[in-house]
Amino acid sequence: MRRIHRYTLVELLVVVAIAAVILGIATPAFSVMMKGGAMTSSTRELAAKIKAARSYAVTNNSYVAVVFPTEKDWNGIRLSMNSCVYRPCLVYRDANGDWFFDTWIDGEQWSVLHKGIAMIPHTSGTTDPEFAREENLWSGGTTQAVKSISNVPLGPLKNISESDDDEPREVCRAIIFKPNGQLADVDVGEQLRFRLIEGTVIKSGSDVRAMPTSVFTEGSKTYLIAKTFAIHPLTCRMKIEDCKFEWNPGTSALGEKAAD
Repeated sequence: MRRIHRYTLVELLVVVAIAAVILGIATPAFSVMMKGGAMTSSTRELAAKIKAARSYAVTNNSYVAVVFPTEKDWNGIRLSMNSCVYRPCLVYRDANGDWFFDTWIDGEQWSVLHKGIAMIPHTSGTTDPEFAREENLWSGGTTQAVKSISNVPLGPLKNISESDDDEPREVCRAIIFKPNGQLADVDVGEQLRFRLIEGTVIKSGSDVRAMPTSVFTEGSKTYLIAKTFAIHPLTCRMKIEDCKFEWNPGTSALGEKAAD
């Protein structure tokens, strides 16, 4: 008769202990890998959407904007949709030089950055602009890319059941392309910059801010790595790089760029 081998309780406990140790070692590495994958995917998808919007503007001889609404535009935006959504649309400029929403581009819906990725304000201050125009590299420019785009419907960002025509609001964060493919409202010699971080948007009372989830300290200072987009106004060449910035937990914005 064939002998059946049975595991003892001690052997089973040893196996469970080994599995627990392996899981404990692998989980942090897996989490880091997933975060890195989310940033890579978000960066690639956003860059592709910006390039597609520029191509649409040139092909259709029209002004196209990629809008990035936040709670600073309208406090009705759901927290999960704040500082992490974008969508291309057609816009026009009136006789006074003000921008207005025209219509959504067919087939385009709201795109959302991957979970754990958020847009971060460029500087601390009363307006906390996510977009900045800078004449020189890291010159500290604080001018928003556009004055505003009026009448942008944001209904679905409040409630998924609302239509694309609901809740028209003024959006102050956008990238606008001219029919010739150049950036609007960004002067020659400047670059349009914005940044993404590994983080989430939190609300404390009436204060809403992007809070990083991956920071580190060196000496007495705290830093984080931000994915920085820079777009040339004429060629629209897009440069994307990782840069280290000082981080003050008491604010919702990046500090000075750290020396390499």
